[in-house]
Amino acid sequence: MGRFDWLRSMKYLTKHSLFFILAHFLLMSPVFAKDVIPGQTTMVDVSNADINRIVCPWPVQDAVYSEEKGLSVRYVGRDVFVKFLVSDHVRPSPAELFLVCDGEVYSLVLNPAEIALQTIHLSSGIKKRITANRSLFEGLAYEEKISKAIQAVLTDRLPEGFRVSKAIGGLTLFHQIKLDLNRIIYIEGEGIRIKEYRAELVGESPVTLQEKDFLKKEIALEPIAVSIEVPHLTSINRVTHILIVERTKND
Repeated sequence: MGRFDWLRSMKYLTKHSLFFILAHFLLMSPVFAKDVIPGQTTMVDVSNADINRIVCPWPVQDAVYSEEKGLSVRYVGRDVFVKFLVSDHVRPSPAELFLVCDGEVYSLVLNPAEIALQTIHLSSGIKKRITANRSLFEGLAYEEKISKAIQAVLTDRLPEGFRVSKAIGGLTLFHQIKLDLNRIIYIEGEGIRIKEYRAELVGESPVTLQEKDFLKKEIALEPIAVSIEVPHLTSINRVTHILIVERTKND
């Protein structure tokens, strides 16, 4: 059970708390790729042997590519499946792929590499992300917006309007836990972002985490809410995730 408290300021917690019961929490880290947006050319690494998948925000209208580059492309709905055809005489080389989705043209250069199959998510662009977020949160009170956003991140069911940035970095602020910034989720148009931290118990002594422990400027400058997935860490349950909802100024 994760608990989250509303913060009226950076120093004090209110008495009002919301509780979320999560039936399932996806602990596997999501796959991140470059932010592929319409109107610019983006190079991405893909598998040179397996079938790769590209996900468009809207149904795909057309795909333009060169078969001479040994590229095979099929699409259905929002999904595009791409495979390099390998032969004894042709070695895979970077190939251009143009996708048309809802009138937007995405230009990709697919770089074949000896890696596992890749899933690439195309971004709708900031204007459409703002429109999508405003539609998602329309009619909700501010507290309800934050609650809905936190639930989406905890269950890893992120709406199209949420932009994810991979973040790598650890903080040495606590003796009993190891704290790593996992990712930052930007909710453009709503003036907030969510920092997702991974906390792991150090040693064998159990520890109970509290929201106020994470009201530090090294963690967030303008926090408005904190959610802790599992506040009690033990030698059996050593890992938890902490979400810090932060106000953004330029949104």
